[in-house]
Amino acid sequence: MPRTREFEETEALEKALQMFLAKGYESTSIPDLMEATGVNRQSLYNTFGDKKSFYLKALEAFSNHMKAKVGAVLMQKKPARSVLEDYRNTIKTMATSPMESKGCLLVNTVASSSYVDPDFKRRIKKVFQLRDRALAGVIARGQKSGELPKKHRPMAVAQTLHACLMGLSVMRRSNAPREEMLSVVDAMFDGLV
Repeated sequence: MPRTREFEETEALEKALQMFLAKGYESTSIPDLMEATGVNRQSLYNTFGDKKSFYLKALEAFSNHMKAKVGAVLMQKKPARSVLEDYRNTIKTMATSPMESKGCLLVNTVASSSYVDPDFKRRIKKVFQLRDRALAGVIARGQKSGELPKKHRPMAVAQTLHACLMGLSVMRRSNAPREEMLSVVDAMFDGLV
């Protein structure tokens, strides 16, 4: 009779994700993951594979969390300006949340030497492209309705906002004061949309 798994996979993945956020891919060891999750080495390997596979699963979990949070805002069927205000407020909440103080796993990966891995690049590029397209769609809709200025292409505006958000993630990780981060969010939205 097969032995039942003695840990909750989703909970272990969340704990590992927090470890990867805190230490990065390169600096996180299997013993670190064992300690963070409370799961022994063999069970980790049996469930998640090697460290790279585990990290890819953590990236996927983080991406799914972000898509759910941000996608729900960007897919609203209301005026574009209102959607963008909701998006701004979501970004402000995320930027100042104690739970988000370690930054964004996607941005942290891009900023690290582990980004040379083609599997990491592919996964992150896909998430960034989906996010950019969703935001550009809202901006295009707002430009078409006359709610938003047409001085820049929607994709250029979306990519510029997201470049600023990447910088915001770095500010958050470096413990920038809350007021500074909120000012940055307002400046980037007011300047672009």
